[in-house]
Amino acid sequence: MWRFKKLILVNLVVLGLTYQSYGEITKVIDFEDIDKKLYTQLSYPDLIIQRENEVEFKVQDVGDIDPPGITGKAIWGHLFKNSLEENSSKFIIKFLTGNVFSFKIQTGDMGGDQDTIFLEAYDKNNQFLYAKNATLPPGKKFGVEFSADTTSPISYAYLWSQAGYYPNSIYIDNLEYTQIGVVPEPMSFALFGIGLVALFLTRNFHLNNLFLFKKSDA
Repeated sequence: MWRFKKLILVNLVVLGLTYQSYGEITKVIDFEDIDKKLYTQLSYPDLIIQRENEVEFKVQDVGDIDPPGITGKAIWGHLFKNSLEENSSKFIIKFLTGNVFSFKIQTGDMGGDQDTIFLEAYDKNNQFLYAKNATLPPGKKFGVEFSADTTSPISYAYLWSQAGYYPNSIYIDNLEYTQIGVVPEPMSFALFGIGLVALFLTRNFHLNNLFLFKKSDA
């Protein structure tokens, strides 16, 4: 009898731990809670934003670079105190969790000249996954949204622009990314709970039988 109940217990616990499904979690970073100042890196639990060679970038109000009436904070790439080589350093978005298969990002330009903005994504083995570009003519300051959707986890992505006078005169805002992972179903918690109850009952049953056996021997 004890062996039979033990077998039931093991099956219930295994079912409770393995009855799971794949779920998606979408997160958005809009930089509104970030102080307006210079950075070499912005770190989040799931990702890191930085530039090549630890070149600085700035968080500032979008209204400072977009037409009046546009509000909110964004990352700003071109710093006039930097050299041309420093301003040419690409942005790098590093995803840390290994389960990001898609993301969206909004970007734009200060509108002083024509800019072509590029996005490239790679996996952890540096294999190319995705590329996209968009050209903003002089005077157009915003309106580009890149959407990367891949079949392999994205490890990192480059974002940069090419322009005659102001390389990387772009802003970055509203980074939205989707994580895909194993999510326990409610049934798994229920089965696991049943398994724990079964463990308690069978343990008591075994102890009671042991007590009665020793009592009869006495």
